[in-house]
Amino acid sequence: MTKPTLEQAFMALAGNAPKAETSDNSIRTATLKKSRKSVPAKKTSPKRSSSLQQELEKTLSKQSKKTLVDWIMATANSDPKLLRQLKQEFSIEVSTHDLVADTRNAIANATDFDEREMNHNFDFDSHAYVTTAKNFKKLIKADRWDELLPLTLELMEKGSYQMEMSDEGMMLDDIDDCLESVIESMYDSHLPVAARIKWCEAMLKTDRTKCISTRPLKALLAALREIS
Repeated sequence: MTKPTLEQAFMALAGNAPKAETSDNSIRTATLKKSRKSVPAKKTSPKRSSSLQQELEKTLSKQSKKTLVDWIMATANSDPKLLRQLKQEFSIEVSTHDLVADTRNAIANATDFDEREMNHNFDFDSHAYVTTAKNFKKLIKADRWDELLPLTLELMEKGSYQMEMSDEGMMLDDIDDCLESVIESMYDSHLPVAARIKWCEAMLKTDRTKCISTRPLKALLAALREIS
């Protein structure tokens, strides 16, 4: 039997659920979306014939909910981007214990690119940048600065390299969005002033492009030096 798509699995799963009111539109949002800033893919999959799609949907509708859930989870666990999309779609909160690991994975996915496409406007995962920004805010709220600051430096290092290797650096706004809440919180952080100054200097030095959050970082650094 032809391997079903994730969309068809969700449709069948929704059909087996009692009193389900899931619409086609909400089902489709469970599928993996392309980056909002990515360039169109060079290759597109041919559309299935309507008869084949109907046959697949008919077959899936006969499967048990457990079978469909197991298939969806197996597919998602082999695709980190899809797993993160499912977390976002169904508002699944990551436990505090796993937050750092989840953030590190999001940074890795966000800043990943194919080095064969250097000096082009290559594809990148903006959803992973959104996850990174959200997790930074959660770490700030939890007052976990010792774990947050190394992650921000990791983002600056990998993100600025990604920008440097791209044509127009279209991920700049995404990286700035991730760092915005961190920089703003640094003004009132309980961290020693010397530690905050050291962080600002390290962030500015790590930026290979010298344009990521440069103005807010320099403004923060100047303010901290005045009170040091």
